[in-house]
This record gives sequence, structure tokens and C-alpha cells, in this order.
Amino acid sequence: MEKKSPLPTKMTEEEYISQPKHHLEFLESKIDNDLGYYFWKKYIASAFWAQLSTPLNLAITMLTAITTAQSTSSGFLSREAYRDISIATLLITVINTFFNPLTQLNKNIEVMRSWNSLGTAYEEIYYDIGKYENPLEFIERYKALQKDINELRETEGPESINFVTDFIHTISVCSCLRGYDKWLSNDRILMKQKMDVLVKRHGISACCNDDGCCSISNIEEAAHDPLKPTRSKSQDAGTQNQGVEENPDENVKTEIKEEV
Repeated sequence: MEKKSPLPTKMTEEEYISQPKHHLEFLESKIDNDLGYYFWKKYIASAFWAQLSTPLNLAITMLTAITTAQSTSSGFLSREAYRDISIATLLITVINTFFNPLTQLNKNIEVMRSWNSLGTAYEEIYYDIGKYENPLEFIERYKALQKDINELRETEGPESINFVTDFIHTISVCSCLRGYDKWLSNDRILMKQKMDVLVKRHGISACCNDDGCCSISNIEEAAHDPLKPTRSKSQDAGTQNQGVEENPDENVKTEIKEEV
């Protein structure tokens, strides 16, 4: 009785990462996650401050114009209305000065542009075909990019932290951004659609067979006559089997030749 060879031991994490190809893939995945996370975080923060800055500044401008018109013509507003508008203008101005949403908006947009610039640099490295031929060179390029990412993260001080926008970002990642929270999420979806076209995996339609695969002949038949049912693989196989059964003499001749 032959002895079975022992099962190979599991590869440790150090052995896996030490291989250049796996190390390259790990760096790509980490940078992809970091860029997507911080870019969308700043994008949501910018959108939040934009929704506050625009209404506040517009309200201050309009109320100030009304009070100015009242000062030029005393009969434009009543005394009570002028008093209420002046108080409202004061409160909105104090809120706008304290939270300063316009400054927060400009800061977040500037940081978001920095993340976008790093994302563009990441795409140039990621889509370079030479990385499969010389992975060590591209590992160094990814490490330099990761260093720039860490430096950008360190520049963000406590003044850029907002728990409201962070909470909105967390909700967005778990809902509307699910599956799109990485930097190359849209690119991967487009690539999958491209691969579906290449392998003719368009889905179940009038031009597809039972397996959901489309062929050029089926597409042309469906274009000429959409109501005409398409032939499936099972139907084609049945037709081939029928053709063999109609000529039994040929099958007998083949068997005799094989025996000889």
C-alpha cells in the first residue's frame, strides 16, 4: 500500500507578502481603499458645507438689501417688520461668522483636489502593463505614493474634523456608496461590462440561448424577427443527434472500420 504524500503546509502571511506579485497586489488594494475612503469623505464634507454656505450667504444678502431699502425710504417696511428682519439678519450673521461654512467649504475642496491628484497618479501606475514584467520597480513607486498619502493625512488637523460629516459619510458608505467606496470601483464595473461583451455574456434576451450567451447569428436573427424564438444549445444538440440516427448505415460502417 503506497503512502500518501503529506499535505503541503499553509503559506504564512510573511511568505505570501514576500513574493513580489502578491506584495504588489496588496499595495494596490490598500492604496485603492485609502484613496476612495478619504476622497469620498472630503467630497461629502464639501457638499455638506456647500449646502450651509449658500443659503446663509444668500439670506444675509437679501435681508441686508431689505434693511438698506428701509433706511432710504421710511415707508418701505413697518416698524415691527423692520425690527424682526434686523434681528433675523443679526442671528444669521452671527451663525455664519461662528461656523464660517464658506471657509470650511474651500478647505475641504482644496484637500479633495489633493486626493484627486493622488488618485490620478495611482491610475497611471495601476494601468501600466509593465508592472507584471518588473513588479519590484512598481512596488517602489507604490511605496512613494503611499508616503505622499500619509503626509496628506498628517496635514489634516483638528479643525478639519467634523463629526456630523463623518457620520453622514459612514451612512453613505453603508448605503448609496456600497460597492463604490474605492477609488477604482467604477473602473472595475466598466471592465466587467467590457469582459461581458467580449465573452458575449449580455444576459437573457431574445438573442441569447439557454446559457445566457449571445452569438452574432442570434443577434442578427433577433434584429430581423424579434418574435422568432432563438435556437439553444440543447436544440442544436438534438438536431445533431437526429441527423446521426437518420443514417444508421454510416455508423455501422464506422464501427466495422474501427474493429478492422
